[in-house]
Amino acid sequence: VNVHVFRCHDFDTIVFSKKSIVYLGCSHTFGIGSPEEDIWCSILHKLLQEHHNTEFNFINLGIGGGNIDDYLRFMPYYKKFNPHMIVSCTSPMHRMILPEDRDEHGYDAYKGFWTEKNKNTNSFHELLKYNNEYFIYKYDMTLQVVKSITDVMNIEFYEANIRDTFFDLEEMKIQYGDKAHNRDGCHFAREIHEKFATSFFKKITEK
Repeated sequence: VNVHVFRCHDFDTIVFSKKSIVYLGCSHTFGIGSPEEDIWCSILHKLLQEHHNTEFNFINLGIGGGNIDDYLRFMPYYKKFNPHMIVSCTSPMHRMILPEDRDEHGYDAYKGFWTEKNKNTNSFHELLKYNNEYFIYKYDMTLQVVKSITDVMNIEFYEANIRDTFFDLEEMKIQYGDKAHNRDGCHFAREIHEKFATSFFKKITEK
């Protein structure tokens, strides 16, 4: 990792006069348990460079346990990276802080900072009634904000979720069995990363 704990070169060693491809996401993008060459963004990066016959800076902003709330925090830095393209393996919606009344005491089981701070307020309990609608809205809104920023900056933006886009993940897990996961036994192995990367490449280049 670099000095900022991202899995790419230190930013002060990268020549940003050259265009970059920025990759966003969670542990699947960071590549926990996998060699760098087996991660979907590394595989996709190689395909995109060959397709464009151009060498792009590789900027992996994947965060283990991350979510799309992180994308908003990255926005001030997008211009610095001089991106030709931003590609997101978007985290599932449940990664956002999601308060739910679901234990025997009528209080949420997540005990996140936001919920702890607001557990005794009427607004917190009112939000619980509509949490699905609110977080679907928040999820979509965040992606729309990123898309709006990238449109203004003339940057291509693509996003997909490894669990529900392009191919039948459950079928692949059955097909590969134990080999579907890498050495940590939890995150996906190269075969699934490669399938995601090649499918994503097809989506990008067909557009």
